[in-house]
Amino acid sequence: MRKLSFLVLIFLSVNVFSQGKTDSLLNLLESVTDTARVIVLKELCWETRYSHPSDALEYGLQALSLARQFEVYIEAAEILNFLGVIHRNVGDHATALEYFFSAQRVAEEYNIDRSLAYTFNNIGDIYNLEKNYAQALEYE
Repeated sequence: MRKLSFLVLIFLSVNVFSQGKTDSLLNLLESVTDTARVIVLKELCWETRYSHPSDALEYGLQALSLARQFEVYIEAAEILNFLGVIHRNVGDHATALEYFFSAQRVAEEYNIDRSLAYTFNNIGDIYNLEKNYAQALEYE
């Protein structure tokens, strides 16, 4: 799986320079399956989070479903964080926290330290936005 992920990332890097990243990812999405599809959908989710948040949510939910199906928990934790970020960006803090706490559970269960660090930062950010500074300090 790591080799496949590495190849997908190399292909993404090469194609990104020739056209818009979103267009490249959409083109790539047509030809990938399995865990490579998870990665492309995850990247589409992240790349469209500001410009098209509803599309980003759709890509993220598809990626999350596949990540769970293929048991790629590192990707699942990252996708859950991405989904939380999208909800934070549109002002839905309660749903954002649900995704962040789900990401925390996955990251803790599978010892994914990097995702756990991002998750804590994201949770702290929500509490900070809500001016709940004492709670924010527990996570940031």
